[in-house]
Parts: sequence; C-alpha cells; structure tokens
Amino acid sequence: CNMDKLQKFYHSCDPLQDIGIIVNTCLPMPPSYKGNLRVSLLLWQSIEELYLSTNMLTGVVAPSYHDGPLCLPDFPRFSFCSGKKGGMCGTNSRSGLELNHTQ
Repeated sequence: CNMDKLQKFYHSCDPLQDIGIIVNTCLPMPPSYKGNLRVSLLLWQSIEELYLSTNMLTGVVAPSYHDGPLCLPDFPRFSFCSGKKGGMCGTNSRSGLELNHTQ
C-alpha cells in the first residue's frame, strides 16, 4: 500500500552491511498483525545471527513494534540465514513477522 500517513525510517548499526527492507501491509491493521517482510541485501559478511528492532508509527493507529531475531543458528526464518559472504539475497519471510500494537 502507498499510504501518505505511513512513514518509514531506517537505521543500521552495522557500518559494513547495507540492507533494504519492505513491509507490505494496508491500514488499518488489527491489534496483532502477521505480515510479510521482504529483505534484499548483498552480504559483506556471513550471516550467523541477525536481529531486528522496529517501531512503526502511522498517525492513524497505535505504534506497532517488533524486537527479536530474524536469524538464529537453529531457527532460520529467512532463506538468507546462514548466507555466505559475497552472496546476493532477496527473499520473503518463511513465517509471518508479527507486529504488536502498543497501548
């Protein structure tokens, strides 16, 4: 959805890794929403573990958040988990990413 009241901000804590993220959803969202997350990146280093913290502010509904792992050694949620340095990745989540509304 292309909504004029939805703003996206991006900040990476890794100066060596550039990443692009798309979260596709339409407003309004229910109190607990499971959506798809698309990620594309060129790997500058191998991915053993990867964590994501997000806050989504829409101005229409309460802020949504996610804080947790995307990749763990025994729980690969994305096909790029365990990717090797130099590889190009573009994927959808294997299971929905849950965004929870705060009150």
